[in-house]
Order: sequence, then structure tokens, then C-alpha cells
Amino acid sequence: FASGAADYYGYPDPGYQAPYSGYNEPSQFIGLSAAGKTILRAAFSAWGGATSLTITEAASGTHPDLNVGGSAIPDTAWAYYPGATDSAGDIWFGLDKSFFSKLVSSAGPYIGSYEYATALHEIGHALGLKHPHQGTVKLAAAYDGLEYSVMSYRSYLGGPTSYYTVETWSFPQSLMMLDIAQIQDIYGADFTTQSGNTVYSFDPLTGEMTMSGVSAGVPGANRVFRTIWDGGGTDTIDLSAYATNLDVDLNPGKGIDLDVGGLAQRAQLSSTIYAAHHIYMSLLYNGDIRSLIENASGGSGDDILTGNQAANVLKGGAGNDTLAGGLGADTLTLGSGNDTVADTIAGLDGDKITDFSIQDRLVVRGVSLASAQVSYNTTNGQLRIDSNGDGTSDAVIAIGTKVAGAGLQVSVSGGSSQITFGGTASASPSGPTGSSTGGGSTTTTVTLSAGTDTYAAAAGQAVMVYGLAGKDRITGSSGDDTLYGDADSDTLDGGRGNDILIGGGAKDTLTGGVGSDRFIFTVNDKPASTIG
Repeated sequence: FASGAADYYGYPDPGYQAPYSGYNEPSQFIGLSAAGKTILRAAFSAWGGATSLTITEAASGTHPDLNVGGSAIPDTAWAYYPGATDSAGDIWFGLDKSFFSKLVSSAGPYIGSYEYATALHEIGHALGLKHPHQGTVKLAAAYDGLEYSVMSYRSYLGGPTSYYTVETWSFPQSLMMLDIAQIQDIYGADFTTQSGNTVYSFDPLTGEMTMSGVSAGVPGANRVFRTIWDGGGTDTIDLSAYATNLDVDLNPGKGIDLDVGGLAQRAQLSSTIYAAHHIYMSLLYNGDIRSLIENASGGSGDDILTGNQAANVLKGGAGNDTLAGGLGADTLTLGSGNDTVADTIAGLDGDKITDFSIQDRLVVRGVSLASAQVSYNTTNGQLRIDSNGDGTSDAVIAIGTKVAGAGLQVSVSGGSSQITFGGTASASPSGPTGSSTGGGSTTTTVTLSAGTDTYAAAAGQAVMVYGLAGKDRITGSSGDDTLYGDADSDTLDGGRGNDILIGGGAKDTLTGGVGSDRFIFTVNDKPASTIG
């Protein structure tokens, strides 16, 4: 077929007599119903929307490039590959079989049905695609399944090719990512499909997808199992109607889980196997980023939102969400929960975080930072990170000024750094010196507020904690900690490790724990201080 030129499909009548070698399907002709033709139109439209082919229904009485008919001869359905013969590109369904009832019956739902998936599959053959498991070049087993291609005979990865085990309404609702990629490799991509600023929304009760308010059809059951191809514009996945925990990854070839840890709306591929995602992101055509989905909005659950290389706008909504913009100057909007922004230095640089509050945290992946490498400007709300200590900011993040009155705290765990704000912003006292560095690992410095605080170091941390005024209760961890109570009667517990405990003024209780600990008394200590 010719890219850009008009390619026509149509429906033959009983008198159609193309010379089919050996099969002679027209001899046992069965006509499609009006509802069946509606299903075929939707399937042809799906292929046309992904490629530069212009696939159009032919006028009655003309001779189309692709004929679609019914016959009692096929066991299921088959199609002829493109070619120069009269039968090339033609498709025949075994319409006397009960599993094709929707193609001969009256109107009803078809999204997610075997009939619609088979229509997509057979049109793929007519346009030139083969089965992934056949031929000298086979698709890798890790991708040979309906989650990746409607051309696959396997219901799930590693499944049999002899029969489908899919639940009635759990077949693909669209072309899947490898179908789109393969047909575009042959004919090119259609970037006019949904080329405006499209908002994709999904109904938690029905599985219906709408595109800026226009329905893509209601599935026969509450399932979501599709891939999105979008030709351009600044687009949004809007999942604000969901109360389940979501995992959204906008990167090409990744996907969206609408019910993390659950089965709501999930396609059932066998009696025990379900699809990994509900929505799949299409691959880029020749690296063209126009097909990226730029933005996503979460719901009221504890969501994970991951951006791609575009300038993403990610909105967590309610719940305790985790957001990562990835490369690009992203805008991350936190909600009412205890939220986390977690990304690499490169991913964070240039990002804007709105609604960053004292209960939220920022995790810098893959780098161990000391407090001196992180600075916060309370006037313009910029957080700067110098990841290698050369005095130059490697990441500048706009977090706003809602935390301007709180003390900046930096801790390290598992090779990543956590930045939080708590207590009251204050200069550290000149107090303790000679603190241990935990055998070369970074010591986290924490300054508490001037009130009464309770602080416990995370497992494995080495911390230096300044209590300031107030009756503080400070607990170290297994690292080599330095705990400084300062004024008032404090309770210090070093835990494991070789710790330094400094009570400061008033009647303090110091407990060293396991390890070689040092207790330092100042001139302001009261005689009633207790060593445990």
C-alpha cells in the first residue's frame, strides 16, 4: 500500500468471485451485519490513525483494495498479505462460528471483545504484519504477548500459541505498542492523530476513555487495556477521579497501573495471570518526541508519577505521593499528603516544585550529600545542590517559601540523600567538635528547634544532632553519632556505634549503648546528670 495515498476497504457481496487458490471463500458467503461493519470501521480507523496510510471506506459498487467478508470456510479468520493478486489484502471471518457473533448480530458493546481484537489482528495481516512467533526472525519472548501486540497468539508472556486464555472482555482495546511501532516502520507515522492539546481521562466505574471529552467507546466490562498514540500537542493523562494507588510512567514503552497491588480494571489474561499495566505508552517514531504525553494528574491515593524527557507537569493530588519529573524543566505540584520528590541531580535541575511544605521531602538519587552541599534561599525559594563540592550548583530547584521558617536537614541512606525541613531555622551552636564520621561515610547534621523535640536517626545513619533549648529526646542509630542536648534537661541515647554525647546545661540523661562512647560535660552541667 502507498503511504499518503488513499487506500480503500469495502465489503463484497455474494456474487464476489475473486480466484482464491483452493479456498474459494465466496462459495459459502456470509454477510456482516451493520453492527459488524461498525466494529470493522473502528478497527480500520485505529490502523489509519497510527500510520501515514489514508484508509477509507469505499463507495458501494466500487472495487476496494481490501475486501472484508464472511464465509463458512475459515476455522476462525484469515487475511491475505499485500500483493499483486486479486485476493491480496482481503480478509475473511468464519462468521458461522459463535465466537464471531458480534459481527453478525445487532449493535452492542465491542471494546475489549475477541471480535474487535481479531479485526485489529486480521487488518494487521492485510497491511503486511505477521505473527510474532513465526518466521525466521521471531519476536523476543519478553515481548510476545497481547500486552505488546494484537498480532500475538500468546495471551500472556510465555503462554501457549494454540489458544487464547483471555477473559471475555480482557482483549486489547486498541493497537498495542509494538503493532504501532511495526506498522510505522513500514508506512511511517501519523502525527495528525490527536495533534492538539488532548486530555485523556478514564472512568473508574466503566473503563471508558475520553479524549478532551470525546468518548473512545465504553468497554463491554470495566477494563482498561490499551496503548495511547498521540500525534502532538501538550497532552495530559487525567486520573483525578481515581481513589486507588496509581503508578504512572510517561516514558516511551512504559505504562500506567491504575490499581497498584490490586486487580481493579485489570485485564485478565488467564485464570491466574493479569496484565502488568492498564495503559501503555507508545514508542517514539525515529526519536520524534511529538508523540510524548507531557502531563499527568494523580488521584486521592498514594500515587507514583514519573515524567519523561519533555517539560512535564505532574500533579500528585491528595495522598502521600512520589513525583519524579525526569529530564526537562518540570513543574511538580504536591498535594495535601506527605509527598516525596525523588530524582537524580540531572532530573531535578530546573524543576519547580509547588506546594512544598514541611511534611514533604526531596530525595536526590545516587548521591551522598553533606549539609554544606545543600543551600536554601528563604527569599526566592531556591534550593541549590553542589553534588561534587566544587562550589558550583549542579541543580537549582524552585521549592517556594512555605518552608522558609524551618531548619534544613540532610540525611543519607542507601546511596541517596534526603532533604527535609523541620524545627526552626537557626545557626548551629559552636558546641561539639571531634565527631566521628562513621568510618568514612557522611555524617548528617540536624538542628532541632528551640522547643522540646523528639528525634530518632534512621537506621544506619551517622548523625550530628543539635538540640538547642527545650527538653529534647534524641536517639542515635548504629552509626558513630554526636548528640548535643544544649540547654534544659535532655535525654540522649547513642544506640550502637562509637558515640559522643554532650548533655549541655541542666539535668541530662545520657545513655551510650553498645560501642566505645564518650561523655562530655560542660561547666553548665548539673550534678544530677545521669549516665546510663
